[in-house]
Amino acid sequence: MADIHYDVRNNGSSEYQFRPTGSSGSWSSNLNFAFGRYSGDTIHFHVAATGHPFYLTCDAPQWPEVSNFSSGAYYGEYTCGVNNSRAENDILSFTIPTDAPSELRYQCAHHSAMTGVINIVG
Repeated sequence: MADIHYDVRNNGSSEYQFRPTGSSGSWSSNLNFAFGRYSGDTIHFHVAATGHPFYLTCDAPQWPEVSNFSSGAYYGEYTCGVNNSRAENDILSFTIPTDAPSELRYQCAHHSAMTGVINIVG
């Protein structure tokens, strides 16, 4: 079981950007960034994105086709193992349960383009 930390920021309303917490390296955008994690791992998203609530969802089948998206509606919000969903300037922690779906997405509550994949492996 791993304990993983990522800094998360917004790039306007077009994407979230990620990098390992404490890193001074470049930021990865949600357009080319996918997580591959295992059940039992805990991911800590250190979110600094005022006005862009960060949450997990199982409702969006495949980016960019976000199903049932409506600003502020939180369709398909996934909360199993999640602490502090909808974080804007705080830490959202996600301990992946053994019965988690094989794919989840992170999503901004107000901008459909700000989304990406979390693959759950095993």
